[in-house]
Amino acid sequence: MKKTCVIVFSLILFWSLSSPSFVEAIGEPYTIDQAPLDVPEFDDYTVTKVSSLSELSTALNSSTSKVSIELQNDMTITSSIIINGDKELNLNGHTLNVGTNGYLLIDGNSTTNQFKLFNGKIIGGPVTQSPGSRDTQNSAFLNVSYQKNINVVFEDIAYKSNDNGGNFFVGLATNVFSLGTVTVETYAQNIRAGNITFLGDFNGYSFGNGLPNDRGNASGGVNLTFDGYNNSYINKTNGGPTSMSQSVGDRRIYIGKNSHVVLNNTNNANNNRGYLAYANNIGNFSIINVDGSLEATSVGTSLRTTASSRNNGTPYNNQAGTFNGQANIYVNQGAKFKVSSTNETATYGTLFTYNTNLYVYKPDVLDMRYFGTGNFFYSYPNSPQSNLYLYDQSIGVWLKNDKGIGNPTRIWQNVDWMNLLNFYATTNGTGATDVSSSDPTLTPGTFKIDDYSRISNNVELPMIVLDPTFINESDQAFLNNGDTTFSGTTDYYLPGNVKLDKAASNATVTLNLNGKTYTTQTTDDGTWRFADLDLSTVKGGTIGTVDLVDTDKRLATQIKFTVKDTIAPKATPKLIKADLGSTTKLNNPLDGISTYSDETTTNDKMTVEFVNSDAERTKMVNELGVHDIGINVIDEAGNKTLVSTKVVVHPKGENITDGYVFGKDYNIDYLTWVNASDSQKREFVLSKDYGNTKGYAISGNAITDVSTDPSNMLITIPSNNWEPNKTYDIPVKVNSYTKIIKVTLVPSTVKMTIKQVYKGTDTPIYSDLETKSLVKNDAYEETIGDNIEEVLNKLISDKQIVLNYEGYNPVIVSDYKIYQHDKEMTKSDTVPNDDFSIIYEYEGQLKFKDIAEKLDFGSVTISAEDTETPLSDSSDKSLSIINTIQDSTWKLKASLPSGITQVNGKKSPFIGNVIYKDILGDTLRIGQSATIIETQKDNQLFSHIQLKNKDTGMGIFLKQEAGNLKGSYSGELLWTLEDSP
Repeated sequence: MKKTCVIVFSLILFWSLSSPSFVEAIGEPYTIDQAPLDVPEFDDYTVTKVSSLSELSTALNSSTSKVSIELQNDMTITSSIIINGDKELNLNGHTLNVGTNGYLLIDGNSTTNQFKLFNGKIIGGPVTQSPGSRDTQNSAFLNVSYQKNINVVFEDIAYKSNDNGGNFFVGLATNVFSLGTVTVETYAQNIRAGNITFLGDFNGYSFGNGLPNDRGNASGGVNLTFDGYNNSYINKTNGGPTSMSQSVGDRRIYIGKNSHVVLNNTNNANNNRGYLAYANNIGNFSIINVDGSLEATSVGTSLRTTASSRNNGTPYNNQAGTFNGQANIYVNQGAKFKVSSTNETATYGTLFTYNTNLYVYKPDVLDMRYFGTGNFFYSYPNSPQSNLYLYDQSIGVWLKNDKGIGNPTRIWQNVDWMNLLNFYATTNGTGATDVSSSDPTLTPGTFKIDDYSRISNNVELPMIVLDPTFINESDQAFLNNGDTTFSGTTDYYLPGNVKLDKAASNATVTLNLNGKTYTTQTTDDGTWRFADLDLSTVKGGTIGTVDLVDTDKRLATQIKFTVKDTIAPKATPKLIKADLGSTTKLNNPLDGISTYSDETTTNDKMTVEFVNSDAERTKMVNELGVHDIGINVIDEAGNKTLVSTKVVVHPKGENITDGYVFGKDYNIDYLTWVNASDSQKREFVLSKDYGNTKGYAISGNAITDVSTDPSNMLITIPSNNWEPNKTYDIPVKVNSYTKIIKVTLVPSTVKMTIKQVYKGTDTPIYSDLETKSLVKNDAYEETIGDNIEEVLNKLISDKQIVLNYEGYNPVIVSDYKIYQHDKEMTKSDTVPNDDFSIIYEYEGQLKFKDIAEKLDFGSVTISAEDTETPLSDSSDKSLSIINTIQDSTWKLKASLPSGITQVNGKKSPFIGNVIYKDILGDTLRIGQSATIIETQKDNQLFSHIQLKNKDTGMGIFLKQEAGNLKGSYSGELLWTLEDSP
């Protein structure tokens, strides 16, 4: 015998005919009968590549074992191929088309002990509506003789039978293993075997309508089936009797952890309720052991078995071949077990059975549905009878009429255990009343399974969660009628409002509002969103609802919300034309509204009012131009639309049709205007600093500012010989309206610079000879055309300029010359129209400023010796000289042409001389001839000569010689200035 190590349960397992095995699972409160089978190994197989049907047939039929046959291309089988030896057929991603007559066969004479089919697609096969009898060898794509207890593995295979008949696999004594992803779609049966082990994803679909039977070998769709009643072909092929006594180890289904088996049988048995009992997902099982996931949906009864139909109650010495004589279904911790029978006229329950125990311990999902009439579980009352054991889970039930849709009718949370014992089929509801539980509220009076359409451990209820945007401060739901979207998320909760933080994916969300229904689906993360809503016509205060139905048809508590009117009215402006000074057109705000409306408020219930006050509107009509006035249009909900209306205030009596221009007459500097181009003159007309002219094109109620568009607002600049102090008309036209803007040219000012210079030069004269300060050439702004002499006289009288300075020949006001750009211009009496200079030319002078007109030596004592006497204190003691002649110096000479003589008496001459001592101490005699006593030094403009200086000893002295007579003497001293270049 073969030992099997099952790591999952940490036990060493074995089985044999004489010593049956079982597993006591860790944590499970029940015994799991018979361990899963080991997957056969296909190691060290020799690869044979085939490219034709003949090569394939030869390779499969060869008695050589451990051969891996690899397809090199798609292939078509037209007849049977017998398999010998241990083989694996690798479709290598290709498609095997078997038409209507092709199939594979492992017959009773075959040497094959194990066979593997993997990695490809198969289409077609024998057109049969049933698997036939045990001797039929051509009912399926792959047929194994009932005499062969071998292992067959399917891995990553997709099979599709013909539409009018076909089975995928038939082998009554075969252990079938499904690995990877296997998809089987058949008219009749997916797999008919001895045992089936699923260690991957299996998708089985049976679609043929027919009349199946209790042995599982009649017509129509069944997903997985075993032979019925007392036939044990595995037992038979292992040397045991054909009868089920002493048999063990067949008709088992095992679904491993992380494996997913999805079965769907649409066989409606021509709606014959008797045959619907056999249109199963799984038929004639002995053990179903689920560690992974089983989702089985059938029109008829989903699960059915006859394995324990004639049970004598002896362990293993019974037809079921189990330790307890029962057929056993184990739904283990973490498993998913979803079974549904959907026909509403069916009468044989979702489980149709003899003596079956259903053990369910702490699964992820328990969900059994039966939509027919009568018993939820249909069990014959053999001994021992059938039982349901539920452990460590919540229980929810739905009444029959609900068809499993909506929320549970009743919920028992966190039930430690619950038993339904000895249930059997009755017509009066008394066959399923032996109910006991750890929950005192779960009693025969509260739990009546035959009243239910659904039992599930999933008691979660969906809930709708609105986005915070749609919840107000009072925690009330609302939706603005201006919104185009409405959104939120989802969650699940348990009774007691315990949120689970679990999204309701792919649920249907329905919005009902104002007689309309909107539907959307939640995303994988449970969010939902209605987009592109048009709620503009929904009045404020309208109540709407949001409902949610999840994929399990459970209903969220409906959310009601209130529509809030947030859409402002629509309004269009109407152009107002008002006479200057008249408020007549600004009294009724409707005069400024062309049309107005609201989606929910009629016009007679809306408020229309001016934004501007009476005073503001009065001020407005007293100013020519185009003004903006505001008008509010308000609906019943208080939504407000501000309409900006244009008001054209025009001179009284004017007819404003398609255009309007307003502006102001203005003054502009003459030169600024004259020197401007026509485009610049246009800008002056528009400028706020000058004309501030605006032009508007009018079309109905539309008014457009065209001020900056020369093609629409024509400003005609006339061709003129522009003159200052004159006014000119500038026509401005928009469409048929013309406005005359008057432009007055104001004389400009120019810069007048006054220069006082030496004649014939640019050299300024001096304003102060002693300090050598030059006369400043000041500039003044003067108006073009003014009289120059009047301007100059005004500047002189205002003491802004001074003419005539000491040392220069005098000038008069009119002695000016005019220069522009360094050129002398023709003398003009008026200020020219460009900057200019006024030039006064001066001639320099050489002259005495101050002169000693009286020289007095006072009383001098007659002496017999020569003496020198200075001037007396009463005498003039100095003289001053001015010389402003450019490039010239002077010489000062003195002479006594007539000498010195006695004034009275004999008029005797004075014996002696007048002498002059210079700064160096040199003595110069002044006689009848002129003597140079001083010369100009250092280009002095002003020279001061001292005739008596006690400190330096210089000056004029009287030198007396012996012999003079007593008396008064006088003489005439002649001072002479000579100019020398």
